[in-house]
Amino acid sequence: MRKTTLIALILSPLTLAAQTHTLTIDDLVGPLGASAYGRGHDAIETPDRKYLLLESRGNIVLHPIEGGDDRLVTSQQAERSELQLSPDGRELAYVRQNQIWVVSLSDGQERQLTHDPAGPGDPRGATDHHPQWNRKGKWILYDSGQKGYNELYVVSEDGEKHNLLAATEIYHGVDVIKPAAPDCGDAVSSDRFDARPLWSPDGTRISYTERSRELFSGKLKVLPFDSGTGTASAPAIDIYVAKNDPGGAWAINTAAWSPDGNTLAVVLQETHWDKIWLISSSGGTPKELTFGEGEDEEPLYSPDGKWIAFESNRGLPEERHIWIVPSAGGDAKRLTSLDGIETLPRWSADSGSIRFQWHSTLGASA
Repeated sequence: MRKTTLIALILSPLTLAAQTHTLTIDDLVGPLGASAYGRGHDAIETPDRKYLLLESRGNIVLHPIEGGDDRLVTSQQAERSELQLSPDGRELAYVRQNQIWVVSLSDGQERQLTHDPAGPGDPRGATDHHPQWNRKGKWILYDSGQKGYNELYVVSEDGEKHNLLAATEIYHGVDVIKPAAPDCGDAVSSDRFDARPLWSPDGTRISYTERSRELFSGKLKVLPFDSGTGTASAPAIDIYVAKNDPGGAWAINTAAWSPDGNTLAVVLQETHWDKIWLISSSGGTPKELTFGEGEDEEPLYSPDGKWIAFESNRGLPEERHIWIVPSAGGDAKRLTSLDGIETLPRWSADSGSIRFQWHSTLGASA
């Protein structure tokens, strides 16, 4: 049986060391087993670093990191995923019944923010998903496939306003619905790709990948955002256009903002491997940060901007581990000696530790 464990890594300026104590969440896993804790089912650390917010047996719970009884946040069992804590730590956004919901951590009151119909095609992308709070609060960014192709929307935290920002799948020369948003053009598709939208640290821009039949590999774009109106304040600009390859190579896979908002860490296939490159958030020539064989993916800047954590299968194609590399350039280092699959790295606020999920096959262990 696969066992899922949350582990904290302690980073100091001179050494990298793994704690021997592990915090298991096996006791929180319901009848579905640990498979419920795959990618997209991340545990969120509260700002006071005392609790983890996670889904357990159909409800969201507060799990004390140092031990103790869990406290229910929600009271009605339902599948909830893609948890996102509000900037003030008072509310949690998530996906429930293919819509965006929010719950208050103080009283457990849930409210449904979107009521969008499911679009045609692949059901995995036909609904609302991937909610993200703006750093200033008020607006929640999300992906939607309600029209049969990917679009980016924001919804106000009270659910009263829904604004279309951009279509992320663009098909020119086709007589279809034209989304009323800057730089969207004509759009239609029964296929879906993950646009990987992400707020800039100050909440004034959104990065995402746009794809088309003409340019399958994608364009990395940045869209200016007006938090007062909840709309795009100018057309999106192209930050990087990937080499066109209908077979899927050269695709833009992931982008992460630096804390100062000046740089995007992007996963590109310029060397036939997924590697991390750095690109100015205003555009320009990318600079390669990681090298060698193996796939380097899911970059994440430390809050102080000095390090980038990422997942890699270097030397072990069947496994995945957490590595870090100096954001200014230098040798990448693997952080642990565990076997198995390590995913979802999350930095602590002081850049001193990383939490991640570890999946390992441990015989008949429960």
